Amino acid sequence: MSNHTSYGRWIALLLLFCLLGLSACGLKASPQATGTSGSDKPTGTGATPEPGNSGQPIPKPSGHTQSMVAANGIVYVGSDNGTLYALNANNGAVRWQQRLNSPVAVSTVSNGTVYVSTDQVIFAFDAASGARRWQHTLAGAVSYAMLTFNEGILFASTTLYPGNNAHAIYALKMADGSQLWQYNAMSNTAAPGGVVNGVFYSIETVGDSMYGDQHVVAIRTSDGHVLWHMYVVNADGQVHGTPVESNGILYLGTNSGALYALHVATGVVAWHVAALDQPYNKFPSMGAMPINVVDGVVYANTLQGIVARRASDGVLLWQKKSAFFPMPFLQPPLVSNERVYVASNNGAISALRMQDGFQIWQASERPISDPFVLKSGFIYVNAPNEIYALHEQNGAVAWRQSFDHHNSFSSGDTSMLVAENVVYVSKDNGVVQALRASDGKPLWSYVIQEQAVPTELAYGASITFVASVSYQQALKAIADLGLQMSAFCPSMWKEQVSGGDMFSYHSLSVVAHVNSAPLWLHRLKTIAGVTDVQAAGPHSCPAMGMNTAFFRLHLQQKETLLRVTFASTVSYNNALEDVSDLWFRLSDPCYEQARAQGTKPTWHPQGQADTFAKAHSLVMATTTFNSINWSKQLHAVPGVATVEEPLKIAC
Repeated sequence: MSNHTSYGRWIALLLLFCLLGLSACGLKASPQATGTSGSDKPTGTGATPEPGNSGQPIPKPSGHTQSMVAANGIVYVGSDNGTLYALNANNGAVRWQQRLNSPVAVSTVSNGTVYVSTDQVIFAFDAASGARRWQHTLAGAVSYAMLTFNEGILFASTTLYPGNNAHAIYALKMADGSQLWQYNAMSNTAAPGGVVNGVFYSIETVGDSMYGDQHVVAIRTSDGHVLWHMYVVNADGQVHGTPVESNGILYLGTNSGALYALHVATGVVAWHVAALDQPYNKFPSMGAMPINVVDGVVYANTLQGIVARRASDGVLLWQKKSAFFPMPFLQPPLVSNERVYVASNNGAISALRMQDGFQIWQASERPISDPFVLKSGFIYVNAPNEIYALHEQNGAVAWRQSFDHHNSFSSGDTSMLVAENVVYVSKDNGVVQALRASDGKPLWSYVIQEQAVPTELAYGASITFVASVSYQQALKAIADLGLQMSAFCPSMWKEQVSGGDMFSYHSLSVVAHVNSAPLWLHRLKTIAGVTDVQAAGPHSCPAMGMNTAFFRLHLQQKETLLRVTFASTVSYNNALEDVSDLWFRLSDPCYEQARAQGTKPTWHPQGQADTFAKAHSLVMATTTFNSINWSKQLHAVPGVATVEEPLKIAC
């Protein structure tokens, strides 16, 4: 989600706003909101916001991750519930399982052994029976595990190495887990670049982890001896993907399109092509730009498109520019049957002629974030809430399957695996689904029992709706529960564009207030059309218009109570939308006053549809999301007849 950015540093400020009772909430009420989750007596005290949950340990409804590998009729699933599962590939029945007490990442299956890792431990289990063969504890958190099959060595990269907070790389014997050697990285950021013909390549960043200089270190796998290191020119960006070796030359690509050809034995540069994609070379988040070498040609992805260069000297053979510049590619160009296949995360998958880059076909579907899989005449594509297959020959859609709770954006998981004529899909609610690879027919599903985890009290959330729910319907639903649309931005105020992220992502971000429903987070999940609710979910400034900027109300400014009367031609939904765009909240003065006095009045839906039908007015309050010019802005809203401020109500 390009416009969805989690601003962790702002979450604390939001909670502070809420706890001081100054951030706004409330929109309107629906009869179904009353009593949908336990008592209607507030659990909070005074004027503090009503928490959306109890804070007790519960299984997470979503956000779960699974990693998967398959071999010999068994799919091995590592879950964030701390369990390793071995499931029959034909029916999903559990062959065996191992409880490891922390999130499990499956690495690979080799010679009858399945290798997995947890926070700091590498395990080896008998693939058929699940018997533990060995385990090895490392001195840091495992960030990556990888096997070399020709030498029987497992390499693990760890973070938080004791003493200097740097990375370390360990080499373990696959047979018994004994340690062969340990290499301490020369920087705080390191990543395994791959193992090629007895050499482990470590990609290390010097200085700033995102914008610092990089160097590539070549380490002999047999004893950990450093053979050479080569600095990457800063202007070339950052190395991504696994190096490729061919005829004694090692080829590296960067995220900005630079290419390096190095002599494997010495690291000396044979030829080099500088970055083509300035000024995008310093944006690692733009995606990896890996390479492939086939039949004496280097195929490289860049932000501008794909290039083919002669492997012997780097001479450009052809270039196919992307129509979606700048658009990152997701994997090395795949070469098969005289074609080159590439995919970018905007959903465009192209088949190019190997000789000259001529486009044979292009399929443009939904945005994707994971590499596609080319196998047995099909291209399998992993997209948010969807898996689809294209015919390799012409790019036509062979089949597609939609899934709730399937998110290919998360890290540390395998959200799609294609193996042995089966497509395995992991969903973020803990479900593993198997599909027949030829036609997408569902074969079976297995529900992983997620463990209860401690939760913090929730005062804000992100809500996702089905596509058929309109913005006004969603707005009414959150208003009924006493919630308010939220915004994260600096001190400058910007008018909300009606609908915000609802139009792009079918989601809204909200915060709670003193008049929010008890356990409102749980009640949200029961509303028809709500597919997902995440506490303290993503908040986005780009959802708001940039046309006019004013300072926002200060945290210490007292809320102002007001009554706004609209013209008879204005509907309740439109009035609610107008005041929400200016970041007001609906107010129930007597309920809030009783709460502030320490009593626990019975909560009731907070919408004002009934009173609006009679008087065409809304009772509202200002919030810290309002502009300092809120009164002038409100008077300028079309259809506003009168504004009574400040409003005095006797309770």
